[in-house]
Amino acid sequence: MTIAHVNYKVAIEAAGSPKISWLVCAHHSNLKLKVALQSCLDQTFTDFELIVVANGVSASKVVASVAEWYGSDSRVKIFSTPICHLTFSLSLGVHFAKGEFIARMDADDIAYSTRLEKQYQFFINHPDSTVLGSAFDLIDENGLVQKTIFPLTGDEQIRNALIYKNPICHPTAMIRKQALIEAGGYLGGLQAEDYDLWLRLSANPNNRFANLKDVCIGYRITGGEARGSRLSYSSQGSSQFRHFLMGYGSKWLIASFITFIKIMRLSVSNFLGRQAK
Repeated sequence: MTIAHVNYKVAIEAAGSPKISWLVCAHHSNLKLKVALQSCLDQTFTDFELIVVANGVSASKVVASVAEWYGSDSRVKIFSTPICHLTFSLSLGVHFAKGEFIARMDADDIAYSTRLEKQYQFFINHPDSTVLGSAFDLIDENGLVQKTIFPLTGDEQIRNALIYKNPICHPTAMIRKQALIEAGGYLGGLQAEDYDLWLRLSANPNNRFANLKDVCIGYRITGGEARGSRLSYSSQGSSQFRHFLMGYGSKWLIASFITFIKIMRLSVSNFLGRQAK
């Protein structure tokens, strides 16, 4: 295992270049993290590295735990930063990743064993594809499946859906690293960094999106989930408005206005909820 306390000047050269780089960011060390990392390692496809970015005030604890669990596994490479910001950590991980593809995973999700194999095979069969997500199980704190989500699968469907929602679940995504870099990498705000990236990638008509019908991960929903929050909607709305300002059509101005209405409805709902207590 490679451990690096990043000084932002020296890059570590990996021995060889794997096809796929897992990218997991973590600011807590717990059993869910170990389960998530183990699921990344227990894949039927084997040509990969696992990039772990430990961030925040507990980064040293994450580094120590990962070293204890996987210190003898050369596939695992961990980088440490005190900056607890997901967009920064993702950018840091992309910088050090050696794979042709970036496979995202959250630190509390579970990758099913054939995920990499199925997604890599799709890219082989569809060499024009840029971003590939998948169907996914929503799991609770105990890992029990609550619901299975089957997203839109085709490029045109996904592009049309981008106007009003995020049609690709980020932890299911595998992305061509070169296309990600050419689009500017991760530039989003505190949340919805994935939606911001999809919009910038969609600006290039040569980039193609898809979702597998196969269920590839267990996506854990917790009390702090970003989905449907005012902060995530604010990030989404700002990305939509920027797209309008960049000349991609009035539909993006309308989309940002609709998102603003969602924020107002959430604010009113939260206010009424507090008043009722």
